[in-house]
Amino acid sequence: MWRDVRTLLARRQPALGYLVAIAAVGAALDLAAAALRHQFHSFSAFSRVEFDNVVLWRAIASPLVALVTGWLRACYLDALAEGRYSLRAPRRTILRLSVYFLAFQVIWTALFGLADNGQGGLALLIQLALTPFTLFSDFAIVLDDVGPVEGVRRSLRVCRARPRESIFVVVALLLLVAITLVAFTNGFTDASHVQPSYLVARLLVGVLIDFLSDVVLLTLYRATPLSAGGSADPSAASRPPAPSD
Repeated sequence: MWRDVRTLLARRQPALGYLVAIAAVGAALDLAAAALRHQFHSFSAFSRVEFDNVVLWRAIASPLVALVTGWLRACYLDALAEGRYSLRAPRRTILRLSVYFLAFQVIWTALFGLADNGQGGLALLIQLALTPFTLFSDFAIVLDDVGPVEGVRRSLRVCRARPRESIFVVVALLLLVAITLVAFTNGFTDASHVQPSYLVARLLVGVLIDFLSDVVLLTLYRATPLSAGGSADPSAASRPPAPSD
């Protein structure tokens, strides 16, 4: 498995461009929403809000964000899995991903509300409980051409089939995110001014973490049998089995 991970990391680095675009679009929409709602007092204040994950556009622009994210995410996963670098994706796939992202955006907004009201521990427990339903869902929607509900089901089946690997990925991801937050905290909370380059650096680190985790998750998803007929990789039946590490 780790040999496949290393191969994907080496071959699919151009796919990072899609993640950069997703991060840039999200920050730009946040900036626009803050300005429209007269909450853009300074770039430093905006950067601190972004760093704290208090997403300003949730209440007014979630459908738009879900649609743009669904489009870019569909193109990105196709590039990551198949090496096809394009901005074209099937409309059906984009709409399915958009519905999926919008539904869970509502859930994440509720969890942010819990955290803002001193229930951060409960919000984290709920988020971890939902992880098996979301860890591989978008891979299933894009790569297997299924709907959001079936994508959630396939994600749960992969987690049940590979519990140790799934837990390892989640724990490693949480650890990387925690390290990143600690590394950048002082620059956002203690500095009198936050430079644009500092926010860009924070976003790029997030992009690299997302890329690494997506490569591992894609490898796990493709290697996991979802039925008696084979694995999640549609081309697996035509390939000889790869040697395991």
